[in-house]
Amino acid sequence: MKTKIVLFLISVVLLSAGCTSSKQYLEKGNFDMATKKAISKLRKNPDNVKQLAVLTQAYKQANRQNLDRIDYLRKTGQPDIWEEVFQNYNALKNRQDMAKSLPQPILATIGFEYHDYDEDMIEAEKKACDYYYALGTKLLKSKDKMAARQAYSEFSKIKKHYSEYKDVNQLIRQAEIQGTTYVILNMQNNSNAILPKDFEYEFLKISLTGLNKKWVQYDTREQEGLTYDYAIVVNLKMIDVSPERIKEKIWTESKTIQDGWTYQLDNRGNVMKDSLGNDIKVPKYVRSECHVKEIAQNKEAVLSGKVDFYNNVSRQLMTSENIIANSVFSNGYLMANGDLRALTPETQKRLGSAPLPFPSDFDMILMANEFLQKAVMDVVNSKSYLIK
Repeated sequence: MKTKIVLFLISVVLLSAGCTSSKQYLEKGNFDMATKKAISKLRKNPDNVKQLAVLTQAYKQANRQNLDRIDYLRKTGQPDIWEEVFQNYNALKNRQDMAKSLPQPILATIGFEYHDYDEDMIEAEKKACDYYYALGTKLLKSKDKMAARQAYSEFSKIKKHYSEYKDVNQLIRQAEIQGTTYVILNMQNNSNAILPKDFEYEFLKISLTGLNKKWVQYDTREQEGLTYDYAIVVNLKMIDVSPERIKEKIWTESKTIQDGWTYQLDNRGNVMKDSLGNDIKVPKYVRSECHVKEIAQNKEAVLSGKVDFYNNVSRQLMTSENIIANSVFSNGYLMANGDLRALTPETQKRLGSAPLPFPSDFDMILMANEFLQKAVMDVVNSKSYLIK
């Protein structure tokens, strides 16, 4: 219900915005929108006197705003003005292109005069890109990551104007590399226990792609030529594998069950007959028992330690978080001795299972690898704000 109300309110706001008339825009001083609205209406009805009156005033006022702004920016003499100068010339050109599609009598009424803005736009565009290039190059020389990211932004602005401009593509890649924070994740075994041969290799298959973002890259294998700003070390402190444990539980189940039948006799010891002359049989019941033994196999491996976050630039330990992961081997089976008919349906369902060989200690440690990966990822995700 709340969602429907919100959607309704959004629709009302959008509808209200769409219903604003050219005259209302004119009265609010939004001459550009007033011009666009009036031109749109006049294309459909060139004889609309009210729209013509709005356009006559709004078109000149909108142009005057752009030209005054351009004049002011040029007088400041600042090197960063040229993008705004270009945008103002672009607005003048677009408005002129919209207006010149109107019938000639309308153009005469509003005093339409054609101006070629192309050379002014080319000049402003080139000077804007020259400024972005100079600023980006200067920022790159500082060797600061934040400055490199800003340089990337400046060079990217050039691409909005020119697909090819000097060596800007190469500089964008350089700024991207220089501005990226690189993080290496590795493992140290300080547990005094021997790890399986492939344990670290399998652990470092951990997927870190979900942590990567525009300016942060995580690796588990060092890439040649990269300097890593942060190191995340999975520091294993303790590896413990329990002995193989077998527990037994014994119980007896019993039940009164039908075990054949016998004839019903009269007082004289003769077999009684029913109304059809058949011998009357009576079910015979006996007390049945079955002895049950339940065997439970269990073995567990526990890995614990810390995840240490280091700033390689300052050579400082930023934080250290505890982790624990375990793997469990568990198997149970039943053995029955006696009359199986005495067993409950639940017990009967569990029959048929068999003992399994216990995994080796190394297998148990390898089984814990997946859970260790998850524990590490939970910590790294929770502390990702430390990586900048």
